[in-house]
Amino acid sequence: MEYALEFARGPLFIMAFGFMVLGLIRVVGVQLWFLLTRSKRSLSNAPWRTMMRDMFTWIVPASHAARSPSVPFIVFSFAFHTGMIIVAFFFADHTALWKSGTGIKLPSLGYGLADALTAITLISLVYLFASRIIRSSMRATSDVSDYLILLLIGACFVTGYFANHPNVNPLPWNVMMLMHILCGNLILVLIPVTKLAHAVLYPFTRLSPVHWQFRPGAGEEVARTLYGNEAKV
Repeated sequence: MEYALEFARGPLFIMAFGFMVLGLIRVVGVQLWFLLTRSKRSLSNAPWRTMMRDMFTWIVPASHAARSPSVPFIVFSFAFHTGMIIVAFFFADHTALWKSGTGIKLPSLGYGLADALTAITLISLVYLFASRIIRSSMRATSDVSDYLILLLIGACFVTGYFANHPNVNPLPWNVMMLMHILCGNLILVLIPVTKLAHAVLYPFTRLSPVHWQFRPGAGEEVARTLYGNEAKV
């Protein structure tokens, strides 16, 4: 078991991290290629100032939440992403792993604050998971991978919490820690090949005015296709 632990948080972590980095470089490269080639005509006419403002306001979406009918969803989604990112990168044990595996030294987060963020993240995750089941609009746009990814992230947080609280841990520490590390490594591998890639693709999702600039007359053609020849734009 000790060998498995050392392998999981050593070579396996380095391989998973390397796969994530290379995969995200490819994903971002594809997006940049699209912008610089296929969307070349749209770049000069794009409302860059509006897009940049939109991008930054969605990082902390307080203004959008105030005007949205889905305020709880926005709040829980923001809490989930914030807690997940902070704990993953800045929890004391994680910073030691980042340093040993990549050489990157990050500031450390205390255990008490990490526990609070873990609780917030798990509560938010339950809300988001339930929303995908209960709300028909979200259920229609969700597939199996959306649910499995949430379950995997939840498993990673739960096993991490138990591993750091042996007094309530139902399993031996090394078993729980191995489960936690394997869940974390799997998340790293899945980031560039699933919707988790939005961690780095977020700026591109705010460039819809570039992606959706149709050629002249395209609007009329779309309207006629949807509503017939009498449609007006």
